[in-house]
Amino acid sequence: MALQGLRTGDSFDIVLFAGDTTYFDSGLVPVSPDAIEQAHRYLGTIQLRPSTNIDLALTTALAMPDVNVVVLITDGVPTSGETDFKKLARNVRNANRYHARIDTVGLIGRNPDGTDNSFEATQLLQQIAKDSGGQFRTATVGVATPD
Repeated sequence: MALQGLRTGDSFDIVLFAGDTTYFDSGLVPVSPDAIEQAHRYLGTIQLRPSTNIDLALTTALAMPDVNVVVLITDGVPTSGETDFKKLARNVRNANRYHARIDTVGLIGRNPDGTDNSFEATQLLQQIAKDSGGQFRTATVGVATPD
């Protein structure tokens, strides 16, 4: 859906963050029908891996020249890199030297081990979005837990 919302004149990249980071491209890619098609193919090859390094993902994305919007889609529970939510939010604020807007999408539901960190993860993602003037949204995946 994010790729479909891109317009001529926009640029994008995709940064995956499971422990380390991997990229669709080494920098921002101008939007074109071919680039969008390649990005869809790239997304189709992704296999889920354990480990969520939000700190590295955001500091990497925010360091890209000319980045002005970052969309973070995650369960919001950092399991590698910085895992302390307050320190992580502070690291993101410090890394956002160019004042990019960070929109966050929290994937809410039970973890594979049955635990549920949705509340804490939601607070982190709301804070990251708020600090940058971005928007926070949620999407329920797996088994949603009652309030």
